[in-house]
Amino acid sequence: MITLVSLLLVCLSGYAQGELEVVQKKNLWGVQQDGEWLIKPKYDSLVQADKVILTGYRKNKIFYLNAEGEQIHKDLIRGSGKFEDGTGIVQDKKGRYAILDRTGKMVSAPTFVAGSPVRYGRFVFWQERKTNVYVNSDKNGCLYRETGLVKKDLRSVSTFQNLLIAEEHHDRFTHPTERTYFDLQSGEMLEEDVVAVKDTMGHFFLEKYDGKTTLYEKSTQKWVKSLDKIELLDSAYFISKKGQEKSLYLWKAHQLLIRTDCERYEFRPEVIYAVKKENSGAGLPVEIYDYQGSPLQRELVILHEFEDGRMLFQKNRLQYIGKENGDTLSSGYPRISPVAVNGFRIVSDASHYGYINDRTYQKLPMEYPILYTQKRSESSGGSGGILKAIATLVMLPIVVTAGALLAIPTGGKSMTVVRGLLGNLGEASSTPETSYEVMVPDVKQLFMEGYAIFCTYEPSSPEAFKLIGDQSALTYNYVDTAGKVLNAKKYQGCYSFQGGKAWVKDGRQWVQINKKGIRIGQDGFDNLSRYDNGFFEGWNTYTHTFLFFTNGYSECVLFDQNNNRLHKGVFSEIKRENNAYYGLRNEKYIKIADVPAQKAQ
Repeated sequence: MITLVSLLLVCLSGYAQGELEVVQKKNLWGVQQDGEWLIKPKYDSLVQADKVILTGYRKNKIFYLNAEGEQIHKDLIRGSGKFEDGTGIVQDKKGRYAILDRTGKMVSAPTFVAGSPVRYGRFVFWQERKTNVYVNSDKNGCLYRETGLVKKDLRSVSTFQNLLIAEEHHDRFTHPTERTYFDLQSGEMLEEDVVAVKDTMGHFFLEKYDGKTTLYEKSTQKWVKSLDKIELLDSAYFISKKGQEKSLYLWKAHQLLIRTDCERYEFRPEVIYAVKKENSGAGLPVEIYDYQGSPLQRELVILHEFEDGRMLFQKNRLQYIGKENGDTLSSGYPRISPVAVNGFRIVSDASHYGYINDRTYQKLPMEYPILYTQKRSESSGGSGGILKAIATLVMLPIVVTAGALLAIPTGGKSMTVVRGLLGNLGEASSTPETSYEVMVPDVKQLFMEGYAIFCTYEPSSPEAFKLIGDQSALTYNYVDTAGKVLNAKKYQGCYSFQGGKAWVKDGRQWVQINKKGIRIGQDGFDNLSRYDNGFFEGWNTYTHTFLFFTNGYSECVLFDQNNNRLHKGVFSEIKRENNAYYGLRNEKYIKIADVPAQKAQ
C-alpha cells in the first residue's frame, strides 16, 4: 500500500518562467505554473526526490514525469522506486532490473540481480546473478550512476561520511583488490587504485598501486594527494619519502616544512637537523632549519657535540665551535681539538698550532710550528712512499711536545692505526721499511697549573716545516694562558707542571724548575720516565773500570705526583709490586711509597 505523501516542490527555474507549485484538488495532486495546470490533478501523490523528474503514484502504479507532465518511460513496469538523484530503478515483467536517466533512456541493459539494488547517493549498486559456475559469484557487483556503468567486477561497496568506497577485484597476486573512492553527492571520483588502507592519526592512509599515498583527514574531510611513502614521526610531524628525498610535513594543515635529501630528521630545542648520509669517521653532515622550515645553515658537518649544547662544526673545510643553530662562536680553523683542558683547546692549520680560550673562543696571540719526525725501521730498503706519507700527514691536525703521541682531534684512530696506514702507502709488502711518527701533545698536558708546552723550533721557511729527521734538534718551552713564554730557554724536553714544579731537559740532564723558570733542587738525571699515576723516576747510569773488568750500575730516584723526592739517597733499581714501589739498595728491597689509591687497580 503506497502511503500518500504531500510535498511542496521547489522546482528549477529552467522548467518555465514562472514558479511551479504542487496543488491538491479533490484529494488528487497536480502541478500549476502561474495558476495554469501543467500536470492535471490526477495522482494520489506527487514526490520530488530529483531536481528534474517527479514521481507520481496512482492506483498503486508509479509514473516518472517531467515538468510538462509527460511520462519519460511508457513501457509496462512491474515494479520501481521513486526517481532519485538522476536515476530511476525499474523492473520488467521478467524480473530484470534496469536504470533510467532523466530522458527515460536505459543506461543499463535489463539484467537479473541477486537481491535488490541499493542506492548510495547518486549511485546504484547491485550484484548480477550469474549462471556460469566458473564465475566467482562475489565478483559480479556493478556500480551505476545516471551516466552509465562506473565500475564492474566489484566485491562490495561501503560508505563513510560523504564517501562511497568501491572494492574492485584484480588478478594480481600482490594486490588482488583495489579500492576507488567517490563523492556520494557529486558522483565525482576522488581517488582510485588504492591497494591498502590504514586508519591512524585521524586519517585514512590510502596507499596506491603506483607507490604514492593519499591522506584523507576524517574530521575535516580534506584530501592530500600524490604523497610518497609515508613515515609517521609523532603527533606533530610526518614524512613523505621518495628514495633519499624526505619531505617533512606538519599534521596541522598538512603544511610542507622541509624537502631535502637526507637520512633522517632530528628535532632540537630550537632547530631541526636534516641529517645527510653518514660517513663513518668523517662527522655527521647536516642542514639546519628553523621550525618554520626556513634554512639556516647548509653543508655543515658535526664533528663533535659538547655536553652544554655547543657543537664542533666543519664548513668549507674549516672547523669552528658554534651554537646548536649553526651560529659561530669561534673563528674557523683547519683543525680544532674536541677536548678542552683547564679552559683551553688546541687549534691548528697545515703548518702551525695554537691555543684557544674555551670561554671567549679567542686564540692566544702566537703560533707554533707543527713538526713531523721520520723514524726508520731496522730493516734496510727504499723510501716506502715518502711523498704519499707526507701528503697524508699534512691532513692530520697535530702539534708538538715531548710528552706523548696522540691525534687531535681524536677521531677514534690510534697512532698504531696511523703508523700502519702510512707504512703501507708506498710498498706492496705488509712490512714497512720506513715508518713515520707524528709527534703531538697529550691533551691532558694542556695548561696544567697555568702553563702549556710548545715547541720553539722555527723553520727556515714556511715550506720547510714538513719533515724533521732529527728529533734531538727540537726545543721546547712553556706558555701561559695569556700567551707569555716562561723564559728565554730552549729546552730539549718538557713535562707539564705538577705541584708548582716541572721537569725540563736542559742540555744533557733532566732538572726541575719552578714557575719562574728557575732551577730548583740539586737532582739531575740523564734519563727520566713518567708513570701513568703521575710519579717520576729519574736515573743515571755509570761505568766503573778496574784493570780489565768493566762494571755498570745505576742510581735511581722516585718522585711523587707533586714532583717531591720520596726518599734520601739513591737506589740501584726501583720496581713496583702490587700497590707499592720498592727500591733496591745493598741487595735488599726497601718500600718507598704506596701507589695512589685511584691508580691502585
